[in-house]
Amino acid sequence: MLKNITTALLILVLCSPAVAVIVETAGNDDIANASPTSIVTYERMGSLPFSASDVGVLSLGSATDVDYFEIIVGDNSMLSVVVTPMNMAGESPDTIIALYDTNGNQVQFDDDSGNDFQSYGSAMMLQMPDMDTFDSGTPYYIAVTGYNRNASFAGADHGKIGSYMLTVSSRMPDFLMTSLLNDYLEEPGSDLGDSIATAWTINAASQQAWTEAGTARFDRDDADYLHVSLSAGQVFTASAMPVTLTNDFPDTVMALFDANGTILVLDDDSGNDGESMGSVLHYEIDQTGDYYLAVTGFNEDLFFEDENLLFEEPDHNEDGTYFLTLSASDAPIPGDAQRNGYVDGADLGMLLANWKTGFSWSQGDFNGDDIVDGADLGMLLARWKNGTPPAAAPTPIPEPATMAMLAAGLVGLLARKRS
Repeated sequence: MLKNITTALLILVLCSPAVAVIVETAGNDDIANASPTSIVTYERMGSLPFSASDVGVLSLGSATDVDYFEIIVGDNSMLSVVVTPMNMAGESPDTIIALYDTNGNQVQFDDDSGNDFQSYGSAMMLQMPDMDTFDSGTPYYIAVTGYNRNASFAGADHGKIGSYMLTVSSRMPDFLMTSLLNDYLEEPGSDLGDSIATAWTINAASQQAWTEAGTARFDRDDADYLHVSLSAGQVFTASAMPVTLTNDFPDTVMALFDANGTILVLDDDSGNDGESMGSVLHYEIDQTGDYYLAVTGFNEDLFFEDENLLFEEPDHNEDGTYFLTLSASDAPIPGDAQRNGYVDGADLGMLLANWKTGFSWSQGDFNGDDIVDGADLGMLLARWKNGTPPAAAPTPIPEPATMAMLAAGLVGLLARKRS
């Protein structure tokens, strides 16, 4: 019964893909100028307990770049933050992350989480303290930068440049969820599924970038399976956070399977700089098709003897609720300002309209250096017509000769400004 109730909550949250996308604002290199997100979770005038999730593909644009993002969370809320390198083959950029309070005190830190210690991504999973701000929430700040020996977020010369996917999710404390469920839900009689054949399906693959979050529960000797369709080139991330006051129970193990039941990637104990019992996966999809995410309890003997048996014949004493967050995004093509998978005249128009004034990807800043200039134009021209044209009628595209004239004109403009 309890498993079905918590599963119902997961289904309510996961049924509609999140559409909010995290974007960088100019100069978000400190708390005072942190970029806003859609993460706002706290009790509001007796409303239902609230969950939120947000995702974005961002970048470290220079060797000293650091990005700050603001979230507002309620007392005792659960928070999951995952940074995934978009260049999975090269595991680049190698990131570190931290959470700061409004006074600039570091609350949590992480480096190298996910894929059973084989990833340069980062993850934090924690329950927020009771700040007596239940009706308004408390601002916190997520900081992302490149790995450096001093673990500094003050513009250290880390040399790590590249795109990363930031996935942030939060939900109200579990005791409130449980106390209010009986007022709003009937007994659902549903389950996430205990095998690939019975896996519960998430319908989110049609979106270029999406994220989902919710709670689920497994009992002893149990495993949960979810089915998701993913496209080649997407980077997929999943995290399972234990829902207890100490965030150490249940001790989860998580794996991603292909359609043939082969484990592609597996993780146990990631996040919080090695102090979490949760799980985090990062994986770049190489073939479009069906994939299956499985979560179960840790069994030391099976973990080292046969990873498949962990999920196919679960044998563990873990019993409890976990906070599950999934996200996926296409790796962006430099030059694709619209993020529609194709570099064309519309992207060139957006870049030219924001020449020397833009600072975001959608405005033409493809290298993340907070200015739209000749370097960005060069990246766009080098990838002209790369990708797959969208189904809708395309914006008229300048001929190559016209493009050359535009480029020459911009070069001339630059030259005159320098003189």
